[in-house]
Amino acid sequence: MLRNMTVRQAAVWGPAVLAGGLALGAVAAHLAARDGGLVVVRSLDRPFLAFVLVAALTVAALLTGVRSLRGRIIVGLGTFVVALLCVPVAMIGIMDGGRTESLRRAAPGQGDRTLVVETGHAMIDPLWWVSVEQGSGLTARRWHVGYFNGDAVGNEMVEAAWDGPGRIRLTTGDGAVHLVELATNGRPRTTVSRGY
Repeated sequence: MLRNMTVRQAAVWGPAVLAGGLALGAVAAHLAARDGGLVVVRSLDRPFLAFVLVAALTVAALLTGVRSLRGRIIVGLGTFVVALLCVPVAMIGIMDGGRTESLRRAAPGQGDRTLVVETGHAMIDPLWWVSVEQGSGLTARRWHVGYFNGDAVGNEMVEAAWDGPGRIRLTTGDGAVHLVELATNGRPRTTVSRGY
């Protein structure tokens, strides 16, 4: 079948197949970003970038496949409208400061378990995400431990540290200490959330 494919058909089907593959990859990465997901796959969870690439490849396939000028104008206008609808999503992405890893510390006496703290901001409020990674390499999984939004005094996270190989100690600005026990697979038995 591939030998009988014309250059025009390949120019249509190539981007279409790539767009489909990227869309499936984006869904898999989003599912992996959930609690307990594989770290390697969740690192690919970039929904806005995936949407832009899938849209561009789909438009390329449509423009190549549509022969009439009217059809190309319709595809072009449709693409413009969709791009305008994406502006609010892009603005949200710009206003959300993203996440930056600020701490990575292995558990005492247990090299396959790591405490990870990421920092960011929502407009002016500082944010902290605390998680634990269990395992290494391609099989490493990440579990959510805590979320702190510094929108109110006392909600800010002051310290995240190991309190032994199976327990994490989280201290907030108001002096509260939260101890989170971990199961043998690294999953926290409880989680902590401060602020909105």
